[in-house]
Amino acid sequence: MKNTYLVFDIETRPLPLETIKAKGLMPTFKPPANIKDPEKIKAREAEHESDVMEKAALDPLLSTVCAVGVIYGDGEMFEWVVDRNTLSFAEEEVRLHWIWNHMRHCFNDQGRIVGFNTHGFDIPYLINRSWILDVPICESVLKGKWFSEYSYDLADKWRVGRKDSYVSLDRLAKAMNVGQKSGNGKDFAALLDTDFGKAIDYLRNDLTLTLKIAQRMGVVDL
Repeated sequence: MKNTYLVFDIETRPLPLETIKAKGLMPTFKPPANIKDPEKIKAREAEHESDVMEKAALDPLLSTVCAVGVIYGDGEMFEWVVDRNTLSFAEEEVRLHWIWNHMRHCFNDQGRIVGFNTHGFDIPYLINRSWILDVPICESVLKGKWFSEYSYDLADKWRVGRKDSYVSLDRLAKAMNVGQKSGNGKDFAALLDTDFGKAIDYLRNDLTLTLKIAQRMGVVDL
C-alpha cells in the first residue's frame, strides 16, 4: 500500500443575516393562515430566521468555508488556511483553490483522500461552494456521480453497508481508544474569532483522530 495520503477537514460559518437577506437567499417564510396579528406574524418570522441561522453553517447557500486543514505524507505535516472573521469571498476562493490543489497533487501521486463524513458533507459542500464562486474543482475526486475509489470516508466505511449505522468521530475515537474531540464543530467559527490558537488546536485534533482511525481501519499505513 502506498503511504501517500491526504487527511482533510473543513469548518464552515454562516453568512451574516443581513447578507443572506440582501442576496435573497433566506428561505421563504409563510405565516400560519390562522395568525392575523402583525406583531405575532413578525415574531413568527423572527423565529423562522433564527431557526434558519441555527443550521446555516451546514447549507452551502448560506455559509462559507472558514477553515481547511490537512495532514499528509507520513502524518507529520499539518497545514491549514483560515479566515480571521473577514468573511471575504476572495479569501474563501483562496481556501477552495488550496484544498483542491492538495487533492490534485495527492491523486497525481496515486494517493488516498481521507476524511470523516466527507462524502456526506465536506466534499459536496466544497463542490457547491466552488460552483457558486466559479472555482475549478478537482475532478478526480468524483467517478461519474459517485466518489473516486481513492476517496475514503471513514464514517461511510464504518457502516460496512448498513445505511442506518452512523457514528460520530468523537464516539468512534473513544471506542478505539485513540483520543476524543476537544470541542464542538458548531462552535468553531466563534472560537476562531475569540481564541485563534485553540481553534487551530481543535482542527488539528480532529485531523489527528481521523488519521488514527484511518490507520486502525487499514486505510493508510501505520
